[in-house]
Amino acid sequence: YVSTIYNAAIATSNTEIIMNSVVILFIMNIDELFYDALLVINVDRVETMSLEGEEGYDRETQTLGYKKLEGEVETLKNEFQKLQKTADTLHAALQQRIPMPQDGNLMLEESPAKRLI
Repeated sequence: YVSTIYNAAIATSNTEIIMNSVVILFIMNIDELFYDALLVINVDRVETMSLEGEEGYDRETQTLGYKKLEGEVETLKNEFQKLQKTADTLHAALQQRIPMPQDGNLMLEESPAKRLI
């Protein structure tokens, strides 16, 4: 809407209106391409910047949410490391053809996968 008013105000001929319209469309297209590129680079930052102007946005609540997510990520990293150790132990056992225990359990600690069962 604003570009239409701007275009009508500065254009002195039909050719200038068309040229200005093409320039505005080109700039809008470049803007959308930059936005898409930023989404690929850092989607969280783009979403945060998009939310900051909206009503009801609360930076403190978002910060608390990030801290909770960071804790969950740490927990998942620890569980992954445990699973990696178990996989390494199983791999070594298969490599050396060591007989598996009767119960088939080589884990020293409770597996996160067992908690799901």
